[in-house]
Amino acid sequence: MNGYVEDLEVAGEAGDGLKLLELLKQVTPDMVILDISMPNLGGLKATREIKLTSPSVKVLILTMHKDKEYEVSFVPLDRKRRRVRHGPLFA
Repeated sequence: MNGYVEDLEVAGEAGDGLKLLELLKQVTPDMVILDISMPNLGGLKATREIKLTSPSVKVLILTMHKDKEYEVSFVPLDRKRRRVRHGPLFA
């Protein structure tokens, strides 16, 4: 337990997109949470690779970018795209 959600287990952590793909060769999580602006391999490219190699893995992409360019670039990745409001998560 992580203190917030029961039955949630962190399977691993990676500091950049290339390390993430290497980690996914060792573990198969239900979900990957990543940043669109990760170093060495950005979130969009990493997501494409994840979907090619592990299509059942869900991907949650986080960003602080407000530019529509980033939002539009998600469209071909998955039909289950969701838009979250801009601004702080906690007040």
